[in-house]
Amino acid sequence: MRDDPPTLDGLESVLESIASDARIPPDYADWIRQSLRYGGRKIRILRYIQAHAGEKQSPRLLDVGAQFGAQAIYASHLGCRAAAVDYGAYANAFREAVADRGVDYRQCDLARQPLPFADNSFDFVAYTDVVEHPPPAVIYSTACKR
Repeated sequence: MRDDPPTLDGLESVLESIASDARIPPDYADWIRQSLRYGGRKIRILRYIQAHAGEKQSPRLLDVGAQFGAQAIYASHLGCRAAAVDYGAYANAFREAVADRGVDYRQCDLARQPLPFADNSFDFVAYTDVVEHPPPAVIYSTACKR
């Protein structure tokens, strides 16, 4: 993983690249740009990964409830091997644009199906934009623990 710390400026650059991608539905662009106001959480997570990742290989990150994939994309820019999952509408709207930025983005509804990855595929799991949504967080936690 690169040594330079994640910043809000770096995240803003990622958000702008996603929002301006022609494949993104136009009604999502403002929402994507405005999400910078919540960027502090994502930066703290990326700094945690940076501080706790081993030096031998690139850390593997899964972003659950990834929406438009900003955290996973930024992690990829920083040297992580990043994957992301979200359900239906988000996965369909953002998968191609996120995948083209180095992220393995898959459709998954954790309330109905298991994660589409083998056990022990990740060193870190982020699900900051999911815990407030049903089903209970214990389902997400159990799925991510494996």
